[in-house]
Formats: sequence, structure tokens, C-alpha cells
Amino acid sequence: MENKIIRKRKDIESFILILLFLLFLYTLIVPSIKLIKVYSDLKKIKNDIEITKSKIDKLEKNIEFYSTDEGLERWIKENFKLTKENERIYVFTEK
Repeated sequence: MENKIIRKRKDIESFILILLFLLFLYTLIVPSIKLIKVYSDLKKIKNDIEITKSKIDKLEKNIEFYSTDEGLERWIKENFKLTKENERIYVFTEK
């Protein structure tokens, strides 16, 4: 009878140790997973920021170019198909 009680106690102790170990793992793994997700989101946001910065730079260069006489002339030629004397416009169409 006493042997059964000792065995039962060891089983309960083992079970408690396993539960403690699992709880310990859980407390380590869950924050780590959240941290990995946050890090991944941060990388994506940084990448989006870089893409947006490059778009802004490109738009600023376009603004600078089209603010000049040459840029304005080019814009007029492209949008209104106007030319200077002795200039020709070629229109290429796909068939």
C-alpha cells in the first residue's frame, strides 16, 4: 500500500515538473514569437519607408525638371502635340 502511495506521489511530482517545464517554455516562446513578428513588421515598414522616399525623390526631380523651360516645353509637346517650326511628331501605334 505504501509503495502505491510513493509511486502515486512520484507520478504527481513528475506531472507537476512537466507542467512547470511547459509553463516555462510557454513564457519563453510566446514573447519570442511576438518579438519576431514585431521585428518582421518593422522591417516591412522600413522597406515601405525607403520605397516611399525614393518615390518622393523621383517626384521632386520631376517637379524640378518640369519647372524649367525645357521641362515645360517637353510637357507641352507630349500632352498637346505642339511643335516648333521644322519639327515633326512621330506617333507609333501597336497593331
